[in-house]
Amino acid sequence: MDPDVTQFHLTTRWSLDAPVGSVWAELARPEAWPQWWKGMSDVRLLEEGDSSGMGAYRRITWKGVLPSRFTFNMRTVKVQLQVTNAAKRPVPIRIVEFAEQ
Repeated sequence: MDPDVTQFHLTTRWSLDAPVGSVWAELARPEAWPQWWKGMSDVRLLEEGDSSGMGAYRRITWKGVLPSRFTFNMRTVKVQLQVTNAAKRPVPIRIVEFAEQ
């Protein structure tokens, strides 16, 4: 990334009373995030990735307390599989890199 470009690191923390597999299943569906993630107003798939989601490119729009919105593009650059203790099945975990707008 260009060192002259302003970089943002967004972090959210949740405490959920739900099985890990169910949580990861929801996180693996970015287009559904605005239905439950407060502040996220839109996720649009711009380019599909492979069967695991690798390479998918999305445009995400956040709305906050201020009247302005923040839109950025995100590409999935790594997908790892993690086995959950409860379900004993692979659950996709996406690690993403934010691309320039």
